[in-house]
Amino acid sequence: MSLGRIAVVGQGYVGLPLSICAAEAGWNVVGIDVNSEIVQSLGHGISHIEDVDSTRIKVLLDSFYEVTTDFSMIKNCSVVIICVPTPLDKNNKPNLNYLITAAKLVAESCARNMVPVVLECGGKDPVIVDSDAKLKLAAEYAVWSAMANAGQSCIGAERV
Repeated sequence: MSLGRIAVVGQGYVGLPLSICAAEAGWNVVGIDVNSEIVQSLGHGISHIEDVDSTRIKVLLDSFYEVTTDFSMIKNCSVVIICVPTPLDKNNKPNLNYLITAAKLVAESCARNMVPVVLECGGKDPVIVDSDAKLKLAAEYAVWSAMANAGQSCIGAERV
């Protein structure tokens, strides 16, 4: 019996183990990644992450885990977790392009009855803005994401 359906955006070193653990716990998991090569490999049960054995993926592919590049699959999920890279640039500032892109794609794909959640935010959906950030742009992203999909909140990053 399934606990429900969740989407995990990003099937890298954080998202894939989370997806597999959630599937093993009884959740129907849709793993979403923009990298079609990763999706194809995972779809054949081949792990690209050392900590996730391929046999665990193969066992779950026919039951609780599916992987895709199609963000519209989010519409059928009750929970969305974003696990994408925020690499540091040469000035040790996080590059948020992956996170911003993922958050927009999630917000655009959400069903009206869904409340998306970004779990990296500590549980209360804070938006942390660095002291040298472009405040107008940060506010625009926060408001866009919070208001773009029938008032549903879809932002809350560990670093903005």
